[in-house]
Amino acid sequence: MSQSRVFVVALCVAAAGCAGTAITRESFIRIPDHPPRPGAAPDVRGTAREAARIPPDQEFLILGEVVRRFYRPMMQQARWIDPQPLAHQRTRQADSLMQANHDWAIAIAEAAHVPRVCPLTEANEQCRGLAGGVLRFSPAYAVGATGEAGGDSALAYVRYTPVSQGVTSEIEFFLVRRDSIWRVVSKRTVLDVAAGTAARSDVSDPQTAVDGLLAADRAFALAAKTTDLATALANMFVTNVVVQSPGRHIRGRDSVLQALRLNLDNTRSRVDWTPIRGGVSSDGEHGFTFGYVTVTRPDGSEQLGKYVAYWVRGDAGWRVAAYKRVPRAPGEVSLAMLPPSLPKRALPRGDAATVQRYADELSLAEHTFSRDAAPMGLGPAFEKWGAPDAVNTGGQNSAEFVQGPQAIARLVSAGAAAVGTITWAPDQVIVSSTGDLGVSIGTIHITAPATAGSAVATRDVPFFTIWKRAWATDPWRYVAE
Repeated sequence: MSQSRVFVVALCVAAAGCAGTAITRESFIRIPDHPPRPGAAPDVRGTAREAARIPPDQEFLILGEVVRRFYRPMMQQARWIDPQPLAHQRTRQADSLMQANHDWAIAIAEAAHVPRVCPLTEANEQCRGLAGGVLRFSPAYAVGATGEAGGDSALAYVRYTPVSQGVTSEIEFFLVRRDSIWRVVSKRTVLDVAAGTAARSDVSDPQTAVDGLLAADRAFALAAKTTDLATALANMFVTNVVVQSPGRHIRGRDSVLQALRLNLDNTRSRVDWTPIRGGVSSDGEHGFTFGYVTVTRPDGSEQLGKYVAYWVRGDAGWRVAAYKRVPRAPGEVSLAMLPPSLPKRALPRGDAATVQRYADELSLAEHTFSRDAAPMGLGPAFEKWGAPDAVNTGGQNSAEFVQGPQAIARLVSAGAAAVGTITWAPDQVIVSSTGDLGVSIGTIHITAPATAGSAVATRDVPFFTIWKRAWATDPWRYVAE
C-alpha cells in the first residue's frame, strides 16, 4: 500500500488550512539534478545488502539531512514522517506489504532537528492543525564503501504527499559523507511507482484504489485522536449508513449519532483503530476494510474490539455505508497488513437495470446460503460459500479474526448445536456498478431447541456480510463478516 497517500485525508481534516505544494530549502539553494544510474532497474530502489551496509545511526543522519536540506517546513507548514518505509522494489504491491516501524519514524524526526517535523503517529502539538505533507522514506543504500565500516556515499528515496491539492512525487537523493557529515549532493525525480501488475480496470487501477481506501480509513482514525468516539465515527459515515448494533441495525447517520450519544461515555471516550486489510471493486467505487479497534473510556480503561466497514466513494471521497464493531478477547494481535482483495479483471459498469440484477443475484445467494445450512449443516455451508481469503470476526472469545472458510466452518460448527435452528435473510443489498463486490444486510433468526414445559423462543440478531466474485456470471462468495 502506498502510505505516502495514507494520511492525506486525515491531515486535511485536522489542519486549519492545507497547502498544495511543498516549499523547500531548494527555493534558496538549488540542488543539482543527476541522471539515472547506468544499468539501474527502474523498478528497484536498492537491495537489502546495500541497505545493510549503512549502520542505523548513519541512516538516521542521512534521512535527517534530506529533511533539513530539501523538505524543511517553511512558514506555517509541518512535515509528518510515515512509519511505513518504502520497499527495496519500486512496486505498489511491495510498498503495500512493508511493515510500519514507529520507532524508525521517531528516530528520523529526531535526527532532522527541525521544528514541526513529527512522526505521523504522534499527536504532536507543534504539528497539529498545520498544512504541509507526509514524507515516506526508503532505507539508505550504500553506493560507495570505505572498508567494512559502511558507505561513504548513499542513495535515499523519499515520497512526498501534500495533505491537500498537489501531486505526490518521489525523489532519489545522492549524499556523500565528508568529515563524518552527510550532505545532499544531487537529486532526481523518479517516475510514478510501478503497479507491479498490469492495470486490470478500465476505470481505476485496483491497487491505487485500495491504497486510497486504506488512506481514508487511516485518515479518519488519525482525526479521531482529536475528538470523541461518537463524533469520530459519525464523521466517516454516509447519510444513510447502516450500523450493526446489539439487537438491531441503526439506519441513518443522525440516528447513529443520537444512539451513540445516549451513552454519555461515548462523548468523552476516544477511539482508535488500525485496518489490516482492504478490498475494492473493479470500478474502484466500492470497498471494504477490517481491523482492530480500541476504545479508551473516561476512566482510562480500554475496550478491545474488531471492526468491519463497507465503503462507497462519492464526491466527498470514501465514506462508510455499513459498519459493525464487536468486542474481542484480550491478547496480542498482529497488525501486519494482509494482502488486499483486488479484482482479477476489468469489468464493465452496468446500467441501473443491470446493477439491480446484480443485487438480486446477491440476495439470492444469501438466501441459498441460509437454505444450504439446514441439510448440510452450518459449518459445511460456511465452508462452501466462503471465498478462499474469507475472514470472520470470530466473536468476543477470539482475539484475532478467523481466516479461511475451513477455520470459519469449525468456528460456527462449534456453537451451532447449542443455539438451535439458525436461518437468515437479507433485507437490503448494496452492490458495485461492476457487480463484483457487495454487502448484504439482514437478520439472523435463532430458534432455541424445544424443551419440556417451555415454549419455542426465537431470537433475532442483525448481520451484514461482504461478498465478492471475479465475474458477473461467477457465484458470489462471502469475504468478510
